Amino acid sequence: MQGIEAYANINWIGLGMHIRDRKILEEIGVHLDCHVVAPIIIGYRNSKPPASERHAPDILKII
Repeated sequence: MQGIEAYANINWIGLGMHIRDRKILEEIGVHLDCHVVAPIIIGYRNSKPPASERHAPDILKII
């Protein structure tokens, strides 16, 4: 993948500060004298993801 598509599935907070490729920054509308500090993710997914698997707690000791 090239351009912004390479980052499409990455949405960890703080990761945006590592985007320094000028082509990507221009594509998302960041001015040349600015840089990304943190992404702000707004919106809703197209579909609801399945629930993650849950495990019972590991009880180490009861006092």
